[in-house]
Amino acid sequence: MTIPQKLTKEQLLNTIDNIKKNPNDRVRILGDAGITILSGGLGAAAAGTVASAMGATSIFGLTAAAKVIGITVASATPIGWVLGASVAGAAAAYGITRMIRGGGISEGKRNELLLQYQQQLKDVEAKERAGSISGDDKTNFIVSLRELIEKDVITPEKASQLIELVEQGRIPISQAVSIVQDLLQEKHTNKLDEAKAKSEKTDASIELQLQKNSELIKELISEIESKNEIIEQHNELLLSHDQSLLNHTLAFQKVQEYVEQLQQKNIDLLNQIQTANVEANKTKLLSRFAAAVSLVALVIVVALIFK
Repeated sequence: MTIPQKLTKEQLLNTIDNIKKNPNDRVRILGDAGITILSGGLGAAAAGTVASAMGATSIFGLTAAAKVIGITVASATPIGWVLGASVAGAAAAYGITRMIRGGGISEGKRNELLLQYQQQLKDVEAKERAGSISGDDKTNFIVSLRELIEKDVITPEKASQLIELVEQGRIPISQAVSIVQDLLQEKHTNKLDEAKAKSEKTDASIELQLQKNSELIKELISEIESKNEIIEQHNELLLSHDQSLLNHTLAFQKVQEYVEQLQQKNIDLLNQIQTANVEANKTKLLSRFAAAVSLVALVIVVALIFK
């Protein structure tokens, strides 16, 4: 594997941001950053040779390294195991896992990232089996490293090397995802191992052991109560939303009733207007009739006078 140009943390983060904004320009952006994306291809190695390169004395001793070099269980016996990457690529990837350092990431965030990488691993493995891996999958993997780089979980140098391995095809994307997942799991497992070692340590006093157990139970109870409080807060929020919805519904019903009342008043007013129009028409006819009678009477009077 070639050694990529040494990038600072800020440069690598900017490179990843540019890839996220312009995924179709991934190859050019990586090249501009000094990350080599071309390689001579994949090789193959015997299980004993790779195990020796990894420092393992037996094929059964390979754990995280097995994922790095591409061991898949093709049958129930070691004879059916298949190696899918070259010794150089596998050793380089395994070296990355050994040189990644602890960063400032919380336990909760680590668990969240673990779930994300587990799902990503399933998706990528399915695509690799179907032969449908694309440049978008490489882009998604590179972008997923951003938070680990930002939180100093993985150094910019090692992240660059891992990206280069994926881009050159020296390791499948699924193995790169598995490396990062194992990294997070190892940190988590180490804490569990430390807690287990402390709990298994023989105490000089039984009362002291009981006290520790009691404190542990209190912590668990406290954690359960804390989660119950969160659940209660969520329930209160839901009840508040339900009450707000009910209030809006009642207000809408009142508005609807008011509209219906206005419509009824409009109907009554129209009826009154129609009645007034009829009476006005009657009055107008009577006025015209009276005028006609008056005119006739005047004509008769005039006629009588000049007769």
